[in-house]
Formats: sequence, structure tokens, C-alpha cells
Amino acid sequence: MSDDELYKILEQDDTNTDTNEYILEMKDRIDSYRDITQNLATTYHEQLNQKNIHIRYIEAPKNVRIEAQDVANDCLHLSPIGHRKLAKEVYKELERHTSQ
Repeated sequence: MSDDELYKILEQDDTNTDTNEYILEMKDRIDSYRDITQNLATTYHEQLNQKNIHIRYIEAPKNVRIEAQDVANDCLHLSPIGHRKLAKEVYKELERHTSQ
């Protein structure tokens, strides 16, 4: 989901501003985490590439849209369908990296 899509959804629901603020705060934290891990992956890839060790930051999880059937009954983990969906996208991205 793009930032614009998220903001549009939250603007439509002005009944629970505390929840909306929490969602935006969590989104900012997730974005920050992704930036940090991407920087670490780039740094270590450059350092270890000489030893034929390759580290890549994979963007696929960011782009996978999780739907109801992708979530397990505990409402926290991915279901087998969700795992399959995520794995398929990660594998496609890894294939692109290995073919370079």
C-alpha cells in the first residue's frame, strides 16, 4: 500500500484519531527499520563481496499486499497462503539479483 493510499483511508475514518495516529507512527517506524536494514545490507554487501559473500536487501515484502486469507487464525502470523504469496515474490526478486 502506498503512503497516499494509507493517508486516504485514514482521512476517511475520523472517528478514531488515536488509532490513526498509532497506525501512522507504526508506519514511520517500519519505514525507518527498512531504511536501516537496507543501509546495513548495502554496507555488508560491499565489504563481503570480495569474499564472494553476497547480501541483498529484498524489497518484495514491502510490495506484497496482505489480505484476509493471508493471515493465520491467530491474527498475527501469515497463513500457508500468505507464506506462499510472500515466498513467491521474494524468490522472484532473488532470481533477478542472481541473474545480474
